[in-house]
Amino acid sequence: MSNNLAEKFKQKIEQNEISKIPEAEIVQQPIKVMTVEVSAGDPEMIRKRHEDSLKKYPAVKVDEDEYVVMSLRRHAIGLVGMIVVSFIIFVILVSAWILICFTPNKFEIAESLKANLSIIFGSLSFLVLVSGYIGYSTYNANRFFITNERVIQWIVSGLLDRKNQVINLESVEDISFVQTGILQHLFNYGTIRMSTTGDESTYTFHFAKNPAKIVEVLGEIAESARENQPISDEIMDLAQKLSLK
Repeated sequence: MSNNLAEKFKQKIEQNEISKIPEAEIVQQPIKVMTVEVSAGDPEMIRKRHEDSLKKYPAVKVDEDEYVVMSLRRHAIGLVGMIVVSFIIFVILVSAWILICFTPNKFEIAESLKANLSIIFGSLSFLVLVSGYIGYSTYNANRFFITNERVIQWIVSGLLDRKNQVINLESVEDISFVQTGILQHLFNYGTIRMSTTGDESTYTFHFAKNPAKIVEVLGEIAESARENQPISDEIMDLAQKLSLK
């Protein structure tokens, strides 16, 4: 009988000790909190860069926390062939116009016909000049903008043939450039290529000036975007210098 009482007394003591376990030793399950990604960097710095971007590039639509880091144009070498061809055609037309209509020659052409020929030659010469200007404007309208979040490319093939191509920097998987031939190495221009994750398409920008340096800087900007890190002042300064060249 005494043994049973002793056993019950022992059980009560054990139960009492368990109930006195300190609360600090109680293991609590961690609480999961949803993380919200915000733009990296000082908000004041982002605001200033955003405002500067709107002033320099008003035609580029950017978000409130977005700004243009680099703006590229095509190399002027691509205009040489167009300008040379237009100039040769213009010189030939004007020379023929003067020779036939305004200088003594063996062609016995009536004055009334000369007037009509003058209209034809004048119209053709003017058309060549207009075509050359349109080609020049179309060529220069092709632009390549790199923001802290995206790549924006303006592709212009004619007066009525325009489109925008936008790529998120976070999805860019590979950035490279190609230089082929003596001219491209001599004048330091080439083609920039970008491919995105899960996309078989390759995005290109032809006649890019100093492509090796541009790809290097573009890689740094893309890496900052993927890691949600601010773009350093050093990269910003280098990008701006490349934009002016």
